[in-house]
Amino acid sequence: MPTLSLGQVIGGHRIESVAGRGGMGVVYKATDLALNRVVALKLIAPELAEDPEFRTRFKRESEIAASLDHPNVIPIYHAGEDDGLLYVTMRFVEGTDLREMVAQQGRLEPAHAARLVSQVASALDAAHTRGLVHRDIKPANVLIGRDGQHAYLTDFGLTKQASSQTGLTKTGMMVGTLDYIAPEQLQGGAIDARADVYALGAVLYQTLTGQVPYPRDTEPAKMWAHMGEPPPRASAAAPGVPPQFDDVVMRAMAKSPEDRYLSAGDLGRAAIAAAQGQVLSRSERSVATGDAAPDQADAVAGAPASAGATRMDTPAPGWPAPAGTPPGGPPPTAAAPARPATAPPGTPRAGPTPTQRRRRALPFVVGGAVLALVLIVVVIVLAGGGGSDNGGGGAGGGAAKPPAGVWVVTGEKSLTRLNPKTGAVVATVRGVGRKLVGVATGQGAVWALDETGLQVVRVDPKSNRVAARVPLPSGQTPNAVAAGPEGVYVATGPSIIARVDPATNRLAGREDGDGAYDLTTGLGFAWGSNFLDGDVKRITPSGISVTTVKNGLGMEPRFISAGPDAVWVLNSDRTMSRLSQPPGGAAPTARKFPTETSKFPGGLAVGENAVWVTEGSTLWRYDPQTGRLLQTIDLGSSFVSNAIATGGGAVWLTNFSSGQVERVDARTRQVSQPISIPGKTTRLAVGP
Repeated sequence: MPTLSLGQVIGGHRIESVAGRGGMGVVYKATDLALNRVVALKLIAPELAEDPEFRTRFKRESEIAASLDHPNVIPIYHAGEDDGLLYVTMRFVEGTDLREMVAQQGRLEPAHAARLVSQVASALDAAHTRGLVHRDIKPANVLIGRDGQHAYLTDFGLTKQASSQTGLTKTGMMVGTLDYIAPEQLQGGAIDARADVYALGAVLYQTLTGQVPYPRDTEPAKMWAHMGEPPPRASAAAPGVPPQFDDVVMRAMAKSPEDRYLSAGDLGRAAIAAAQGQVLSRSERSVATGDAAPDQADAVAGAPASAGATRMDTPAPGWPAPAGTPPGGPPPTAAAPARPATAPPGTPRAGPTPTQRRRRALPFVVGGAVLALVLIVVVIVLAGGGGSDNGGGGAGGGAAKPPAGVWVVTGEKSLTRLNPKTGAVVATVRGVGRKLVGVATGQGAVWALDETGLQVVRVDPKSNRVAARVPLPSGQTPNAVAAGPEGVYVATGPSIIARVDPATNRLAGREDGDGAYDLTTGLGFAWGSNFLDGDVKRITPSGISVTTVKNGLGMEPRFISAGPDAVWVLNSDRTMSRLSQPPGGAAPTARKFPTETSKFPGGLAVGENAVWVTEGSTLWRYDPQTGRLLQTIDLGSSFVSNAIATGGGAVWLTNFSSGQVERVDARTRQVSQPISIPGKTTRLAVGP
């Protein structure tokens, strides 16, 4: 394996030091000379780089990985070639890894172990929903942030997408790490998401006990143990481990994939329950799609077929049918005639006829897998919803004055402004930041969150130019931004919520210890959802005092958005919650309602007299008072939504598959012709 010397330049990156080594290559700490930022650069082993099939996979999976956002997965910056050397660059994160942490501490406290494993499980769910299987889960591939609490799954270098591929390479060489490898990988069988579940179960056992599940002296002995011996009991190997963990490990490491958890997320939730002396009791469904999906699993059901672009749904479970509704639900709405292909952007078009298929769920952050990659990361895919993307921080679309623009993050560094009536591109503001992960409108400005530059950037909507840059606390990664009458707020890392004074363009206060992964403003407060803590933070503008809300929420609250009379939260257990704020600042109350989403919801926005929820190729409209499902709108078989916002009489969505923007008329519910914008599109907001 060739090594790079200190000071050597490859692909515009100067090598500073060796950061780590692995079977796929060497990882260096390097400086991106063009942007003057520190990155992790992984040099791919030449025996792999010389393989034409590998190079094809490398390019394809690098593109997929770069598109995924998740709080426990880092997007890559660049994948390229220099003088025959393949390399990939990504965020450089200071910290240790789970292997070293266990080695130093002997073993982790059960609650700590469960929390870290559940974060890795969430990252795996994000990959599995895109049809990607990691295939090399092990403690060395789990980085731990400096706070010791945040886990980042790394090195998706062994991912596969071809369904014909198994645990063996074309040369017959096994891939994976023997202490954690699933039996079907050893036997050359078909590989799906459950192979990662097995390996994560082995990692959970090691974090609880300080030793691998099958400590054998030889590789053949380890292989036979994985294929034939029952999973060991963690409570017998380490005193103080709750016995509930034994069942969790046993199921995760079942010899037959059919006997394991259907998703990594189920394993993570079971571990959290075990740490609390409880047993997870809930229905389980696979979130994996494509080649990661188990053949016989109870996968997420596909959207029902209908004859037109939209259909009226039968009421969700627990809701009475409206008076006069015929048995089986009302008839589907007729599709409008399709406009010519030459129609201008934003012109309504008839949606395609839906087909019976698996509903594709997009990761949050979410949400990344890549060939030959060390993922280290950070931030949650705020796929719409809340103040980050909801147009004025959750104003609910009730403003009488029409919005002046739809602001879309493009190419990670720019903002593109669209005309909310026609969808035409009005202006492009370039050089806004290094990596924009959120945008909000309010206080007479547009606010873009720059993850890499650690700043909030203020853009003047009158001149379409950057007006100010507000530095954020160092050492924490920006997660979300929201703006509205209550002020401008930003969440960084797992524990900081700060307020920006729009009069001075400086931080005017911060709360340490209460973090959020999505933000919104409304009803006199700022609100943040935190899926790791399982709660919502209500932030008082004066003094930034925090009230925590847990009752009435579902499991893992992800997205949050404020309307004119309530705050809505989209959870990961196929529910959403409506938070009512009593007068006088009393603690808010919450009520939970069923949704049509899977365990990995896509996005939420409140406005235009409805609650809008999206996932994959589907948009749902709910009643903002009762939470009852009103309508299901099919966005087209090629649509994979990754952001949503409301305003200007429409619902706006970005399409992960094509990078385009689509507009859904809030009154007619017709879907527009796609709006093409140069560069990758991610977050968006509607506002001034």
